[in-house]
Amino acid sequence: MVWLEPEGWEPIWFGPGKLGWYSIINEPKLWFVFGRSREYPHPPDLTVLDDSRIESRYHRANKEHQAFLNKVWRIVAKLTSQALVLHDKDTLEVKGLSERSMLWAGHHAIRWCWEDPKRFITNRYKPPEET
Repeated sequence: MVWLEPEGWEPIWFGPGKLGWYSIINEPKLWFVFGRSREYPHPPDLTVLDDSRIESRYHRANKEHQAFLNKVWRIVAKLTSQALVLHDKDTLEVKGLSERSMLWAGHHAIRWCWEDPKRFITNRYKPPEET
């Protein structure tokens, strides 16, 4: 979880719970969740970078949180691309451009794919050929 700490904010800890974990009971109001992708081997001799997520929830009346999330999305858009090509899962032939509007690849993931023709992003996506 990523959040912006308000000026003067101090966490109030609660716990430990039954599992021995502590939690913060006064979390800041401006937040989002960032999940990190990981790579894993995939037959036949491919390496796939699985997808993860960036998400948040807000109440429609909370204009401050909406404005914060809009800033986050503008930054994400500068660091990522949605230009991805889908490949057939068996033949690896190009099937066409991605139609998934919520699939974004960061610049590092794109370079990672270009380094080896057997590297893909979740479900056999790759960035278009380097120009």
